[in-house]
Amino acid sequence: MKYAVTEEENTYKIVISSDLWTPALLEHFQNKKSTKYDFFAAFNISQTVTTISSKILPNLQKSKDIHICGYSLGSIVAIYLALSLQSQDYPVKRVITFAQPSVITPKDFGNSHGLGLVRILLPKEPAGCLFDNHASAGHLLVLTSKPILEPIPSFGDQVSL
Repeated sequence: MKYAVTEEENTYKIVISSDLWTPALLEHFQNKKSTKYDFFAAFNISQTVTTISSKILPNLQKSKDIHICGYSLGSIVAIYLALSLQSQDYPVKRVITFAQPSVITPKDFGNSHGLGLVRILLPKEPAGCLFDNHASAGHLLVLTSKPILEPIPSFGDQVSL
């Protein structure tokens, strides 16, 4: 797990990245096992959030906004780190994730609405539908690889620059 914290005026920016596609996860799906995979335990999400929190909290001030960005496995940690910080009255204003699976548990769904969550996926991103019984919250942005030179009917009104 890699992470970095930067400070700019009245904002902290936290970036977290790690690979979701571990050999254990790949084996689980290649063997056509159930999609009821306990990612929370398999990836030690709670312990990782606790470890990162213990390292960054001494340097965070509650008077500054926090923006968190996560990629792949780091996106899961970003969400649960944001929930943890928010529960301690730190002002988490935005969480942006890339290649994030649906990982919000029913228990945490209500709390996740205040995170300003933006989930960015590529079309047909496999991570988006990995785990059963979990949801996504916030806004979903799907990036396309087609240049928009002509209107794409399914996208509605478009603006060309």
